[in-house]
Amino acid sequence: MYNVLHIYRTFFPDTQGGAEEVIRQLANAAINSGEARVRVLVPSKQCRNVEKITFENIEVIRVPELFEIASCNVYRGGFRELWNQVKWADIVHYHFPWPFQDLLHFAFVAPQKKKTVVTYHSDIVRQKLLGALYSPLQNLFLKSVDRIVATSPNYLESSPVLQKFKHKVDVVPLGLDEATMAQPTPEATAWVEKQFPQPFFFFIGVLRYYKGLHFLIEAAAQTGLEVVIAGDGPERENLLALKQQLKADNVHIIGRVTDEQKAALFMACRAFVLPSHVRSEAFGVVLLEAMYYGKAMITTNLDTGVSFANSHNETGLKVSPATSSELGTAMQELSTDQILAKSMGKAARRRYENLFTMSLFSHSHLEIYGQLR
Repeated sequence: MYNVLHIYRTFFPDTQGGAEEVIRQLANAAINSGEARVRVLVPSKQCRNVEKITFENIEVIRVPELFEIASCNVYRGGFRELWNQVKWADIVHYHFPWPFQDLLHFAFVAPQKKKTVVTYHSDIVRQKLLGALYSPLQNLFLKSVDRIVATSPNYLESSPVLQKFKHKVDVVPLGLDEATMAQPTPEATAWVEKQFPQPFFFFIGVLRYYKGLHFLIEAAAQTGLEVVIAGDGPERENLLALKQQLKADNVHIIGRVTDEQKAALFMACRAFVLPSHVRSEAFGVVLLEAMYYGKAMITTNLDTGVSFANSHNETGLKVSPATSSELGTAMQELSTDQILAKSMGKAARRRYENLFTMSLFSHSHLEIYGQLR
């Protein structure tokens, strides 16, 4: 048995998002293999002192958070706990980007000579100035770690940062653990049927700027097609204001839902839409969920894992980023051709089974861990 410590800026149950889901899947896969013990260390606004909780089967150590700026959460304390957790670990698994962890690496991990892996979730896209200032530390950090994991061949080839370290990059497409996927309960199914009786297009995720949801609302306003947006996040108020401005009563922004409600929404929708328009959307874990439930997808043709997941005219449709008119046209095509939507959904399920299962994902990571030990 060996010990793996995941370090990131947030995790369940505090927040829900793609990176959190990746950590959850990795941790559960390693635990279920019987080969590793796993802990997750994160800053949290929910505690004043170091506290340990259990999420599912995962031990989570939460340390007090001082503040967050530009998606960079900073510790208020817990440094002794961090040192002790690193001492416990055989392998420290980081999740990039989070500049504060680079400092933690050089202060707490490198001095203890621990083996290190970084899952490279995304380039720094929005914070151009801060990114330029951070670049020297970023390069030192990525040079220092033992292995880097890119989540798609597309992102490896299109990221100038990853290209510098290509010699130690492993490409491991994200995977989905079917054991964690909820099935719709009769109550959840009835709720969806009552709330959304008309055919609808579905989005679920954290409501962030790069998700391109304003283009989805514009497309809905232009076409009159029903759209359900589930989730919460910093763009919620802006999206509600745009919906009101466009008088888009066919757009339903419903906030967080239970896992069973999410499953029912996936099962009932005509297709899943991920309109992300910038490279911050490095993959879109939620696309794997859409594929698992056998749903056609509409995405943008970003040169990231989004385009690796969705195969155009096979598992769904791709449109140019930031174009509500193209998005609306794609939605109309699947709205009027239910047979096509179902056929693409079946192809999406097959693609999931061939490329994105948890067994493939976990086996690749366990191999990397084994090579580092």
